[in-house]
Amino acid sequence: MCVNLKNIIYLTLFSLALSGCSVAYPENETVVNTFEENFEFTAVNKQKAMEKSLEFVGKINRKHPKSTYVIEYNTDESLFIDEFVIKIKHLGIHKLRFKLNAISEGKDISIVARYHIVEGKNCGSISLNNINNYSFGCSLEYNRRLSLTNPILGKE
Repeated sequence: MCVNLKNIIYLTLFSLALSGCSVAYPENETVVNTFEENFEFTAVNKQKAMEKSLEFVGKINRKHPKSTYVIEYNTDESLFIDEFVIKIKHLGIHKLRFKLNAISEGKDISIVARYHIVEGKNCGSISLNNINNYSFGCSLEYNRRLSLTNPILGKE
């Protein structure tokens, strides 16, 4: 009797293990989109150019706090860029988030902003009503993709 009960327990555990491993998980539908916005100008009115440049960078920074910037400028505009860099640092943009490139042709100043948007399905919340249909790992995968596209930058 003890051997028969032992076999029944093993058979039950084995069938539970097999049924637990055969659950089909839905495919990951998280999508990472990279966007780029450009702001190019010739600095005729320096004050107006500074206002518009700071407005552009501030708008992007408010919506996407981990955006990065490439600032290309003609060497004749070095003083303008020095003042601009000081002002964007006061906006809270870390020096690792922007890159300066001196150019010799084209527009006097070009600011290129890049940012990522992670889109995924709504994972929802788990409850006893939807436990059979809940996609376990959905929020974990979303957070993993988010951290891969927006890594934490070093500190000064």
